[in-house]
Amino acid sequence: MKAKYLCRAAIAGVLGLSAPLLLAASDASSPQDQDFVNKAWNINNTEIKLGKVAATTATNDDVKEFARQMVKDHQTLDMQIKDAARQENETMPDSLDDTHSALVDRISKLSGTDFDREYMNAMIKGHRKAVEIFEAECKDHADTPVANAAEQALPHIKMHLQMAEKTGKEVGAPA
Repeated sequence: MKAKYLCRAAIAGVLGLSAPLLLAASDASSPQDQDFVNKAWNINNTEIKLGKVAATTATNDDVKEFARQMVKDHQTLDMQIKDAARQENETMPDSLDDTHSALVDRISKLSGTDFDREYMNAMIKGHRKAVEIFEAECKDHADTPVANAAEQALPHIKMHLQMAEKTGKEVGAPA
């Protein structure tokens, strides 16, 4: 019985000591982190939307496999960014910005090898831009939950870029 109370007291003590840390993390909000969250959300959701289209529309099997991997990885990344953003009281967009929306619309209307080439071209360009955005967040905003999420994601995004360049080359993507 005593052990039960001691355990509860220890848990309460740990929670009490960590509360200031949790509150400090929630006050870490910044315009730069919010800008990054908006950009990352648009990137992730564009990747997911286009990846779902490509998984069924692409004619090249490597493009289809790449698309499936992008959907899976960017859904995971989206959840990580959302969790970090919540810790900083950042808000998430609720729809794609005009640029990303137009990209999804344009590529979704294509078919055949034109689709494969333009999808991979967009993936190469998009991942190059994503690397820049994530690197800037890591460099400029160290030690915030959002910056830490960006730092953890960066190696995966760089790997995606390499995969996109390889697959893009196979289908003649100009990027």
